[in-house]
Amino acid sequence: IMNMLAGEEHYTFFITVNKTLFNDPFQNILSNLKGNILLIGDEMHNLGSSNYKKLLPENAKFRIGLSATPVRKGDEEGTESLLEYFSDPVIKFGIQEAIEHGYLCKYYYYPILSPFTDEEMSEYIDLSVLIAQSFGRSNENINDPNDYLKLLLFKRARLIGKAQMKITNLLSLLQDRKESTHNLVYCGDYIEEDEKQIEKAVRLIGTEVKMKVNKFTSEENSSDRKKLLDDFSKGDIQTLVAIRCLDEGVDVPKTESAYILASSSSPRQFIQRRGRVLRLSPGKKFASIYDFITIPDFDRISNNDQQAYNIERSLIKREIERVNEFAGIAINQGESLKTLREIRKRYNLMDF
Repeated sequence: IMNMLAGEEHYTFFITVNKTLFNDPFQNILSNLKGNILLIGDEMHNLGSSNYKKLLPENAKFRIGLSATPVRKGDEEGTESLLEYFSDPVIKFGIQEAIEHGYLCKYYYYPILSPFTDEEMSEYIDLSVLIAQSFGRSNENINDPNDYLKLLLFKRARLIGKAQMKITNLLSLLQDRKESTHNLVYCGDYIEEDEKQIEKAVRLIGTEVKMKVNKFTSEENSSDRKKLLDDFSKGDIQTLVAIRCLDEGVDVPKTESAYILASSSSPRQFIQRRGRVLRLSPGKKFASIYDFITIPDFDRISNNDQQAYNIERSLIKREIERVNEFAGIAINQGESLKTLREIRKRYNLMDF
């Protein structure tokens, strides 16, 4: 900066993560800069959070925001603040266009129906009733719930993510592909019977399927992560199991098959994951995505009362949103959508 002020430098670059960008020392630097400032915000959807949006430098005359998912679901205020700061999108290049132009590979999409157990379904209904009651009593804004409602929504989301049948179905699929390589499994950060879902998945894939498997989490240091990715790329590790560490910023182009056991309700997460799996790699013709869909048990659907039916219908509706997004441009689109056809009919969701 001193060299610029003295005329010895004509331009300079600051490359920083969000945490540094918004701390006081760096904010002071930004406020004292003279001349033209260009701000490039990568993954700019993260800049719309309540902690960040007020600190974006107003003295940046030129601004570029980059994101595959610029809309912040459930946060209209944050989305609006990003549009105000960066203005309306000037370039849109969707995932279908990227596939058609050869920047991403084509893919098959397989929804894997994973019914709740009776115990899980009962817990889901109980939580949904409490959520409905809390929402009705307090006129809550679902996009800005109180702490009690947040807790209930959190518990229900975790219940969906850790449904027991998901691990069972995963092991069954991998048994038929035990010689395959470049498999990526996305788990949730759930704990059941004192064991994390990711630990359980790694243990069972290794002991029951007999595949070479390892986890990729925030617990590994940078050198360990590099070795894991190198071993995965070479096929020395057949299956890599992660939670969120492979959502943004890490390239695993060799991935041929992805198994999504847990996914948040945010479209951003599954759009980011799909894009990561579809990266091009020599010899890779297409990718396969196996999406584990939580549903009620078919055998007990007709015996439910109206309240339970409505709750189960809302569960299916949320899962179908993700299926529609993934299946829409899959090679096997018709087959993917057919998987849920019968349950759509039972819950009057054929037009959804």
